[in-house]
Amino acid sequence: MIVLLVTALAASCGKKGPKTQAPDSAEAYLKRAKGHFTDTDAAIKDAGKAIALDEHYLAAYEFRAEMYEVRYRKTKRPNDVARALADYDKLVALESDGPKTGEWLGKRGWLKLRAGNYDGAIADLKASLDKDRHNPRTYRRLARAYLAKNDHANAAKACSYAIKYDPNDASLYVTRSEIYYAMKKYEEAIADLGKVIELQPDYLAYARRAELYREIGQPQKAIDDYEKARSLNPEFEAGGTVW
Repeated sequence: MIVLLVTALAASCGKKGPKTQAPDSAEAYLKRAKGHFTDTDAAIKDAGKAIALDEHYLAAYEFRAEMYEVRYRKTKRPNDVARALADYDKLVALESDGPKTGEWLGKRGWLKLRAGNYDGAIADLKASLDKDRHNPRTYRRLARAYLAKNDHANAAKACSYAIKYDPNDASLYVTRSEIYYAMKKYEEAIADLGKVIELQPDYLAYARRAELYREIGQPQKAIDDYEKARSLNPEFEAGGTVW
């Protein structure tokens, strides 16, 4: 009798044990999707099921877009950027003036930039800034979009706004110094590299500033900076390309 009961139980459960019950709502599917934090494919699939049950479920579109981005970074699947963009399109269409719309526009602009749609990126990033004018990350991305179009003047302007709202980020000064260098505004580039050195001393900042001093005819300052660069990185040799 005991053997029969055990056999019947095994047959009903199967070799892998009893099946778990499928979620019965969009909210439940999204909750399960968020539990798949190490499995982007499963997370995307469950978020899609949540959307199928509720086509106006903003949180599910947002989460799925983020998962597409994560998967793209891992696997470089070319369609994932387009899929993430489609989800942000849906979010903006569903809620064009909500508390998170500016954030979505910024993320969509960044994805368009990565996809090579520079004009679309600029439009979205500027629209994002209309809703949040104090976001240094958005200004940084806008600067990159302008740089991609070789619009150095607007790139420098966007980078300056990023610095205004995050003055302690050394990388912003590095970026703006590169823009000024491309514009042949050497004094401005030197000033920005000085700020980089003040915030985060780095041999490359000294090396770049040395080249600029050499270009504007101040050899002693160039020598001093080359020596400082070599003290921070003994393998550094003056004369190479550092821009």
